[in-house]
Amino acid sequence: MEHLGALELNAVLSNASKQEQAYPDLLVHFSNRYGERLSQGIFPPSSYLRGELLGSESFPADTRVQLSLLLADPGPGAVNYGLQLYYVTEEQN
Repeated sequence: MEHLGALELNAVLSNASKQEQAYPDLLVHFSNRYGERLSQGIFPPSSYLRGELLGSESFPADTRVQLSLLLADPGPGAVNYGLQLYYVTEEQN
């Protein structure tokens, strides 16, 4: 799907654990060829879960989930990106 001025990020999350877990927030960043970060954002599960998973509070054990995020294009200088799982703990709130 093409969106003017945007990038679509598609990925699969896997919970290989034997127990349910909370869905993570996703930290996505873009960097230039020197490794300098140009932009970043943290996206909660409500940003990437779709359909019947939207609003779900737990990631079932031994399950894979297809995700899709629409992101603002960081520009032609962004040649790398990173995706990290980000869990907010009670101490961070």
